[in-house]
Amino acid sequence: QWDLVCGESWKVEMISTFYMAGWLIGCIITGPISDRFGRKTTVLGCHAVRCIGAYMCLYSPIYELFAIGRVIMGITSPNVNLTTYIIVAEITSMEWRSTFGVSWNIFNAVAGMMIPWIAYFVRDHFNLMAVYMWPLVLYFAYAFFLDESPRWLVSQGREEEAIKILNRIAKVNKVSEGLPEGSHFKEERAKREVREVHQLSQCNQACLFKF
Repeated sequence: QWDLVCGESWKVEMISTFYMAGWLIGCIITGPISDRFGRKTTVLGCHAVRCIGAYMCLYSPIYELFAIGRVIMGITSPNVNLTTYIIVAEITSMEWRSTFGVSWNIFNAVAGMMIPWIAYFVRDHFNLMAVYMWPLVLYFAYAFFLDESPRWLVSQGREEEAIKILNRIAKVNKVSEGLPEGSHFKEERAKREVREVHQLSQCNQACLFKF
């Protein structure tokens, strides 16, 4: 396809390079985007853009458009994956955070193991990409039951929304003592939450190089 042979064969190997270059960019911008616009908005917004990139790859008539689609998928994939993990971590207690973090990644591992089996039965590359990419639209079901991170809401001063979400979580988990329905957290709780969020907000990519 697209005559990627002989002198043009190098373009085949570049496909993975385009994707990983986009992934590198995505990993750098994931934190600032999710901190600025919220976890849920980042997940759904970036997934919408990822779908555009995926379908560009699927129906691309030329190599260049396919490459652009791969870059778009590379940029948005870590935004979706890492931000989803952040939501899981921020609504889980310290006691269960590791367990839920590992459990969440089990689905990625299972999906990866399914790929060779799917490829065995679907030999045509176009149909194989369609099998991989069309189910991406199912991800938008998150819009109906995925809540915003209460920690992020607190950092934005939206305490009432955070209380409603935490009370709903307490109700689903049948916890007898939920949070109060008042307009604000108790003073000590609020101070502690805001202090923790403020400390975390001071960190950026440069913090990785501090000792």
